[in-house]
Amino acid sequence: MLRQVFANRRHSIQASLSSNISNPLNRDYSLLLNSHFLAAASPEFPNNDIQVRWKRRDGNKKFLEQRKPTRKQKKLYRRRERELFNEKVGKHSPPGSKAGPSRQFDEETRQQYLNWDKIAAEAEEEAEYDINDAILDDMVGNTAELTASPTPEPMYYGHKHKSYYNRVATQMALYKQLLQQEEGDNESRGLVDYSQLPTDQDISLVVRSFRDRHGTRRKPVGVVKALEHLLKDLEVPIALFSEKTFTSLLTCCSTPTEARRIFRLMQEYQHPISEYSWSILVDIHAKLGDFEGCDQVMREMVTEGVHPTLPAYTSLLAACYKGINSGHSSRKTRIKAGELGWAKWKEMRIVGVEADAMAYGAILRICAARGQAERAKNLLEEMYTFEVKPTTLCFTSALRAVARSHQIAIRFENGASKKFRRRQMVASYHGRLAREVVILAETT
Repeated sequence: MLRQVFANRRHSIQASLSSNISNPLNRDYSLLLNSHFLAAASPEFPNNDIQVRWKRRDGNKKFLEQRKPTRKQKKLYRRRERELFNEKVGKHSPPGSKAGPSRQFDEETRQQYLNWDKIAAEAEEEAEYDINDAILDDMVGNTAELTASPTPEPMYYGHKHKSYYNRVATQMALYKQLLQQEEGDNESRGLVDYSQLPTDQDISLVVRSFRDRHGTRRKPVGVVKALEHLLKDLEVPIALFSEKTFTSLLTCCSTPTEARRIFRLMQEYQHPISEYSWSILVDIHAKLGDFEGCDQVMREMVTEGVHPTLPAYTSLLAACYKGINSGHSSRKTRIKAGELGWAKWKEMRIVGVEADAMAYGAILRICAARGQAERAKNLLEEMYTFEVKPTTLCFTSALRAVARSHQIAIRFENGASKKFRRRQMVASYHGRLAREVVILAETT
């Protein structure tokens, strides 16, 4: 089919050129076309591709013309021209421009920073403390020591363990040496000075420093390791243990079962269980979040004729907070923990135990977890009435109580009121509560 098309085209071209065949140029062109179509239709081109030679565009017609500069070349040219102009005339701004005053201000500020020490020293000599400075100090918080007390922290003895250990080890080595001399010489019997033995205070310091060095409050070292350190490493007999040593061992206990073993050991050596030891047992339950165990231990204290102490009440309140704030506790458990904490707080006030900043902080955390904003605000005012300086934890807990109360109110309101007026009233009310708490924090 394709060969027939090429043949038809060849015949049409030959017919058009037959009238002018006498011209040699036309004759050659006719022969060229004839050979071209024959070659295209020959079997040497299996795909029957047609090679058409198009007229090539002349790309050299602008060879002698000058090429336009690029953007980069223009930028470099302008920069060079500007530099030459500034060198010749000088750098300045046109009339009415803001560049000159701005550069002058920047230079003055730079010089002030360079000479800041000298300027500050002159300002301190001339300046006077006025109401604006007082407001600034109050906002920044430089007067925090007038309105709040620092959060109490337990003393750390871990860095002194080596010195305490060496002191007791030296005393025990001297005592053993005297015993050996007494056994070898009959005349020196009864001359051993038992006052050279380590005292109860020294042994207690060794235990406390060992506890702080190898354990933390959340992960105590354990009573087994503490006893091994005393009985095996230092070879201190249990007969030298007294009240301070036993209480230090109680602070090393990680579970209430270990504390009960220390209690039995104290009873075997006829050492009375003091109210401080009972308070430590309550604190061990509190670390585990067992508020019911804390309540049971405090009932045992009353049965044994020991009045519950302020640390015991504080530990119970901390355990109640853990029970409320724990994500694994059921709703019933949280309600029970909150009610028990508030009941013990009222009991503490009725019994006559004076609360300190830590106790107020514990009950305020319970109010924050339960969203009792009004009760938290009243407790802060009560602290000022009884002249107890709040800590930062007390104020933050009160603000969290306000935030929690607002969250609960918005959650159960559901925006069903007309034009959200109820929501606006709730938000305004909690905003006033938060403002009052902040004013209490800033009041001297």
